[in-house]
Amino acid sequence: NIFLYKNDYQNLKVLLKEEVSGIDGRQYIVQGGTEPVEKLKQSILDRNYTDLPKVMGEAIEEALELYSKTQSGQMIDIALDRGTFRQMTQAAKESENDFVKGYTARVCDLTNLKSFIRMRHMNKDFGAFMNVFVEGGEISSSVFFNAYGTDNPLDQFKGTKYGQIFEVGEEKGFTEFEKTCDNFLMDYVKSAKYIALTLEPLIAYLYAKESEIKTVRIILTSKLNQIDSEIIKERVREAYV
Repeated sequence: NIFLYKNDYQNLKVLLKEEVSGIDGRQYIVQGGTEPVEKLKQSILDRNYTDLPKVMGEAIEEALELYSKTQSGQMIDIALDRGTFRQMTQAAKESENDFVKGYTARVCDLTNLKSFIRMRHMNKDFGAFMNVFVEGGEISSSVFFNAYGTDNPLDQFKGTKYGQIFEVGEEKGFTEFEKTCDNFLMDYVKSAKYIALTLEPLIAYLYAKESEIKTVRIILTSKLNQIDSEIIKERVREAYV
């Protein structure tokens, strides 16, 4: 389910934006979530979320509340993105599997690191970063706060497992940084390759398939934009096998 929740929340974004804009968003609906789309749609129409997971219902309410205050569709995205990570983290805890919990914590941390670098490059303040900060990682918001207030934020992350990754983001640009993040996660799931009869290889397999799809997308998009093959090779992620 931790791989499927993002599909549920993508569909919630579409359904809520359909409601507030009146524009048909059917083309953006995706299959393969944990909840049927019609069930999500009816819950929103009725404003009754008792048949949905608690975290999901709370995220919908938060999204609607933020939209009513701001009239910004972006706030719907922000609220539902936070809900995605909350639900992933909850599912990982309920699995009582250290590998799964480690995977989701890393996903949350890397998401926050990407947001941190992106916000700093856009000269956004810490409040803007906290709007998109997701819970569930090992790096607390206070570490990011301290990093925001210094000219050398790398010092705040050197004591974490993400020190070298952050250094890439600061020195080589965002494209290389995203690739490094993906490879970091791949190195983690590769540790499950030789564990038999447990949950770990399944998680690793699912992540590997997602990574393969991302690689194909990168190659095709680069080809369509006539990007040099050597640059494409630089952008391709590390493979599971």
